Amino acid sequence: MRFPRRGPRAVVSTPLPAADPLRILSEYVLHMSITCLGEHDVTPLYEEYIQDARLGDAERAELTAVYRTLLPRTAVAAAAP
Repeated sequence: MRFPRRGPRAVVSTPLPAADPLRILSEYVLHMSITCLGEHDVTPLYEEYIQDARLGDAERAELTAVYRTLLPRTAVAAAAP
């Protein structure tokens, strides 16, 4: 018994979901905070994250504010013997 041959399926292209800058910002802030808890310098992370083209001016300003609040903590940890 032979099965009927099927034609090619139509490929339905669905648009990719738009990047949510607030979600991206939240992930960046969370990652920097966790890294800071480990007493590591978050400057390399900040420098990488601030260049993300998906973030708008408001999100970049917020990321910078969070970074500045984390700086004293890592500076104190680095200065400790």
